[in-house]
Amino acid sequence: MARSKHHHTTKELAERLGWGYAFRVEFVELGLGDPPETAEFNGVPNEHGLHGNAILSR
Repeated sequence: MARSKHHHTTKELAERLGWGYAFRVEFVELGLGDPPETAEFNGVPNEHGLHGNAILSR
């Protein structure tokens, strides 16, 4: 999402730890978030607004 600067946070965390991970999408965020987030990121599109669950493992 725009608020994470389009980072794949689960992947990045797993890589930093040297762990494996699994991520499953629960839903796609079509908006920019709540009103404060919408104001902060106005004009910045969500390239991949994926929300879901992750498991990290050694």
